[in-house]
Amino acid sequence: MDFLMSRLHNIYAKLLRSELLLNSLWGVSANLIQTGLTSAFFVILAHKFAADSFAQFLIANTVYQLVAAFSSMGLSQWFIREYTNIESKVSFTIDYFKIQLILSVGFYVVNAVISYGLYNSVDVRILSLILGVNILFDNLGNAIKSLNIAELQQRKTAMVLLIDSALKLVVGGVLFVYPLSIISVAALLVAARLITINLFIRIGSAGSIAFVEVWRRKPGWKYLRRLLIDNWYFVVIGSVSVVYWSTANIIISKMLALKDVANYEISFKIFSIAILLPIVASGSIFPRFVALAKAGEVDKLRILFRNIQGIYTAISLLAYAFVVSFAQFWLPFIFGSAYADAVVCINLMFLTFLVFPAVLLQANLIVALNMEKMDMFFNLVSLFLNVAGCLLGLSLYRKLSVVNYSVAFSFLVFHLLQDALLVKKQITTWLSAAAYYANLAAFIVLYHYAVQYAGPTVPFVITGVGVVVIMLRKLNSGAKVKVLTAEQLVTH
Repeated sequence: MDFLMSRLHNIYAKLLRSELLLNSLWGVSANLIQTGLTSAFFVILAHKFAADSFAQFLIANTVYQLVAAFSSMGLSQWFIREYTNIESKVSFTIDYFKIQLILSVGFYVVNAVISYGLYNSVDVRILSLILGVNILFDNLGNAIKSLNIAELQQRKTAMVLLIDSALKLVVGGVLFVYPLSIISVAALLVAARLITINLFIRIGSAGSIAFVEVWRRKPGWKYLRRLLIDNWYFVVIGSVSVVYWSTANIIISKMLALKDVANYEISFKIFSIAILLPIVASGSIFPRFVALAKAGEVDKLRILFRNIQGIYTAISLLAYAFVVSFAQFWLPFIFGSAYADAVVCINLMFLTFLVFPAVLLQANLIVALNMEKMDMFFNLVSLFLNVAGCLLGLSLYRKLSVVNYSVAFSFLVFHLLQDALLVKKQITTWLSAAAYYANLAAFIVLYHYAVQYAGPTVPFVITGVGVVVIMLRKLNSGAKVKVLTAEQLVTH
């Protein structure tokens, strides 16, 4: 026991000195707070409004998010990668912010055109026009996140997101005092974000940049056009992840009942909480991938990738087990018995989560290796399979489960394509890839069998113990690598 405690203490001490880990923890904490408070806001809406009104808000929110996915033109990864090589960082950052501002205005118009073209409902159109203003705030907020990731200062992002999400929850709290319409709620959300946008920029940029500086800057149309032409593939990479879910929701709204829209969106809200850890951690790991790739440290890159992949897989298994075992209890309790049908949807949606973190990690590694065009191609193939699967499947079977299976299959293909490329680049092997898929398949079958015959708690506890063991082994492996072969692997 003393030996085990000593080993754990050594690992803990090394990780506390890890700038990579601490930066990731700040990012994860910030996004967990934001998503938690935002989810609480949506829970309030689900309880305070009828299902049809709630679904109309979700539809308008989905359209805006779909457009917002393209509005930043996927330039965040480009900004992070180029930031370290720029001498005049403040001027470069102001230019980047101004570009995001220009793109926001253009895509707000696109948001209006799409909402009026797809939906005849007056409420959906009005909500789309109001919520579409958030495109501006999202772009500037994402620009701040990119700046903080590049500087390893996600602590600032935590402050920004806390203020933003707290104000959103305050708007939801007003409903307990005064019965507002759903349109009034949307307007209050925009007003709250408008008040804080300049504060966001100042906190996120440590006071070095003000909104008035961004407004006055003129980066030049030739510069903007050349930037977008040279980096157009980042548009696809940066937007497809949102398009996956938003497109599916739009298809559901056109081919299924409004209740299915709400069930799908509620399930995705839970899913979005689970994916925070891999998304934020991958954002922090990405600069490390870039640094190792530029230095030609292939062995260190391979070891870092394998360790993180093992941790991601363990987290995926635990999250899936938790949902399968307990979603039937906590989901209706949180959102209300009217949305009990969402349990089936969320169980199927978390099939995708089993591979999503690994897909995200491998995508960042591929971009770090300057193969973003291949990543773009993989994204497009997966998106095509998703949309085609949804449309074809729903034309034959009008059930929400069709959408979940389509999304899971498209991500599985995505992972396979990435595996093929990484095997070619000798980052991994087909044997390890085959073992990964075999273990996932075996876990799904065995876990459902165990839940059926042993109840939900015992299999989850056993899975949790196994995950802890795996993560400790990977962390211990990382600590050994730091000492023996790659000093900066863990500490940076």
